[in-house]
Amino acid sequence: MKKIYEDYGIIIMQGDNKYYIQYDAGELVDKIDIIEVSKENAEKAQIGEEEAYSVILQYQNLKK
Repeated sequence: MKKIYEDYGIIIMQGDNKYYIQYDAGELVDKIDIIEVSKENAEKAQIGEEEAYSVILQYQNLKK
């Protein structure tokens, strides 16, 4: 996978025409999580911290 963006605690990666966001999902202890996102949401997450948080929440809610 190739890292295409890194800022405010997230890393966006691309591999095999898929996009992934890596972020720290832990509270007291680091817990690195990686979610697959659409190209549109990968681009949205690069706009700013609030947009990235919104994208992560959206995908976390889909996992439940």
